[in-house]
Amino acid sequence: MNKEQKLIGAFNQNDQGFAEVPQKKSGVFISRLFNGNASGCAHCFPHGYETINCHERNYQRSWKRHRKYQWKT
Repeated sequence: MNKEQKLIGAFNQNDQGFAEVPQKKSGVFISRLFNGNASGCAHCFPHGYETINCHERNYQRSWKRHRKYQWKT
């Protein structure tokens, strides 16, 4: 019931009294609504703000990114 109330607060309520969730909403989006800031930051939900490189670009060189541009003899 508590989860249904959170969905009704985020979206509207339909005629039957349930939450009117749009068809194309991802599971991560709905999990962010349920959990909120309880598990860290709601914006970086799947990994959390404590993980390394959560929003920063990884500056370590990877051969997969530079596969097209390698020097060939």
